[in-house]
Amino acid sequence: MKIKQDQDQLWIALERGEEIAACLAKVAKDLGIGSGWVLGIGVAENLELGFYEPNTTLYQRQTFAGSWEILALTGNLTLDQGAPRVHLHGSFSGEDFKVIGGHFFKGHIAGAGEFWISPGEGPISRKFDPQLNLKLWDLA
Repeated sequence: MKIKQDQDQLWIALERGEEIAACLAKVAKDLGIGSGWVLGIGVAENLELGFYEPNTTLYQRQTFAGSWEILALTGNLTLDQGAPRVHLHGSFSGEDFKVIGGHFFKGHIAGAGEFWISPGEGPISRKFDPQLNLKLWDLA
């Protein structure tokens, strides 16, 4: 992983084999980022995506083997009990040019991985919402 800081923005190049969410969480931890926005493109493999079902308040998870073009990976960085939490959603294209997408749980870089983080001015924590079974922004 290579990082370039440009004023208050971060440009991150991930290398083949690196796990995307774990690397972004490490950047947030190492640089003390308590909130921010993330964008990314590249090529990933062995994706784990999810779809949140509001009626059951559970995620349906599915894995996708092989290589996938990252069309857009976007989300945010916050804190969950003081530790960085990466929350991403993505759309991906396979070799058949069909698009899949959803909540991004996991994926490794298969080629290039280019990410941008715009840190917030202060930390944002998450708080568990029992009705939705999700940890949401605590903006109080």
